Amino acid sequence: GLIQRSFPYVDPIENIAIKQLKVSVDSDIIEQIAAKLENLNIKFQNHYSNYNKKKSWSAISLRGYTPDIMRIEKPIEMSKKWKEEHKDEEFYLQDTYLRNEFPEINKLLDFLGDAELHRIRFMRLVPGGGELTRHTDQVDPDSGLDLGCLSRLHFPIRTNEKVRFGVWTPTGNKKEVNMKVSECWVLDTRKPHTVINEGNEDRIHLVVDVKTDKNLKEIILG
Repeated sequence: GLIQRSFPYVDPIENIAIKQLKVSVDSDIIEQIAAKLENLNIKFQNHYSNYNKKKSWSAISLRGYTPDIMRIEKPIEMSKKWKEEHKDEEFYLQDTYLRNEFPEINKLLDFLGDAELHRIRFMRLVPGGGELTRHTDQVDPDSGLDLGCLSRLHFPIRTNEKVRFGVWTPTGNKKEVNMKVSECWVLDTRKPHTVINEGNEDRIHLVVDVKTDKNLKEIILG
């Protein structure tokens, strides 16, 4: 007869690549953030990566590993060459001055309770075909959605219907979503993903890396 094989248990959270969370996002707060961002008129820092071919993707830091808003990287993810060049610098998680400029963000993150916040960035993708080609963030050992891993939350601030975010599920199916303003989505950055902005205006997301605790895991699975 057939040999009965037992398979190791896989937590259902591992099957999630991208998902809209059932949390309420106040559209007035999003609009306040968007207006303030426009008024500040800050130049975004180009994101150095080999999947940002047209230099169409950029970001600024509200919380990161240095106090500089232009330092958007996570040291552990960087190349040996980069690590060697920056070996004399001290890196630890800290808010930049921009975090205080946007107290509204704390209201958006209320549902997280006292979960540990890691990087917080505004990420911009230019219109007219601005693109991030398919990649994973597996160089970051902390990424994932399960307890103790870093879940990535996306809050669209400015977007349009022609922004397509594609993610490949563990079974190899591509799922394409259009995240809308006043929504919150969670992404497992270990899964391959890509995004293109074929609209006429910038796509700006508030992107928050947070350490998954029991409360957040329940929300993700909910």
